[in-house]
Amino acid sequence: MATKKKASGKKSAKRGAKSKTKNSALELKSAVQGTLGALRSARKQVKGLELLDVDTRKRLPKAREGAEEHVRLMEALLADRPDAVVVPGVVPGDLSAAWDRAEALAPLRAELAGFLQAVDDTILKNSSAAWKAALDILAVARGVARRDPTIREAIASTEAFLSTGPRKKEPEPA
Repeated sequence: MATKKKASGKKSAKRGAKSKTKNSALELKSAVQGTLGALRSARKQVKGLELLDVDTRKRLPKAREGAEEHVRLMEALLADRPDAVVVPGVVPGDLSAAWDRAEALAPLRAELAGFLQAVDDTILKNSSAAWKAALDILAVARGVARRDPTIREAIASTEAFLSTGPRKKEPEPA
């Protein structure tokens, strides 16, 4: 009798763990929805954000480390010598204003980069754990599939999926 109770207790514990995992996934989905709303709201609050297309992003000159000093020097030269240095469309004060706007966004960028890295790492850790467990199940199922055609049928699509991939491409149709 004690053995049956023990086995029943193990099943109950497994069901509890499954339920706990499902609940934490539901809680996470809810938290993600709330976070997405907050991010959309924050994006609206930060005026002047621009989303550039890939070509524009590639074409724009990128300021390297230490460029700020030289931006300010060139702006001062433009302001101090309007008789000698004339650049159409460039007004003293605009350079500093543009640089200061970029600098003002730096702390937001740093926070979002850290947040994005944590999201990426969590996705990687969880998808990796699920994939490893699936591969472990497949390894055991392969042994059983030799004797059980229903198991062989159940793993067939996974076997086909694994037969091609990043290193081994599907054959080209003739």
